[in-house]
Amino acid sequence: MSPPLKPSEIVRQLDLHVIGQVEAKRTLAVAIYTHFRKMAWAEDAAVDVTKAIFC
Repeated sequence: MSPPLKPSEIVRQLDLHVIGQVEAKRTLAVAIYTHFRKMAWAEDAAVDVTKAIFC
């Protein structure tokens, strides 16, 4: 999985589609970033558990 976009990059993308609502875009960007970071961590943890089982 590629590294998630940073919140500032997500806000720039939202700026292309959403007018105003600066605070909402920042909050959403941080939530998206955190979500994808947790998904990447869970994926890495699943691989580690699988390696431990088969070793």
